[in-house]
Amino acid sequence: MAYPGGIAGAAFLLMRMHAALIVGRLAFEVHGLDLPVRVLLALVGVAFLLGFLTRVAVAIAVVVLLATISNEVVVLLSRFGQVLALLALGLVGPGAYSVDARFFGRRVVYSSGASAPHKREP
Repeated sequence: MAYPGGIAGAAFLLMRMHAALIVGRLAFEVHGLDLPVRVLLALVGVAFLLGFLTRVAVAIAVVVLLATISNEVVVLLSRFGQVLALLALGLVGPGAYSVDARFFGRRVVYSSGASAPHKREP
């Protein structure tokens, strides 16, 4: 998986900030959410800000968003847009400026198997 930096990495950081705002707003505005769900959403928001286990955080946030859909058209459309934004973040990943990039970023792996480059001896 690639973790792009530069302007693209900054754009992914902005996407993660937007995702944190989505779950933060959800935690404070939806009536009837129990305290453990609100705490979970707060932790998911922090995970988005740090870029830590981003795809797991996306999955949790999408499940909670879908569970809070109501029959009102405005709420339905709003949730649909939020789910799409979170799914986009889940598909592209957190970007270079994240904990995930630090833990799971590109690595060079050397193998002692047949596919490893061999040095010729003179």
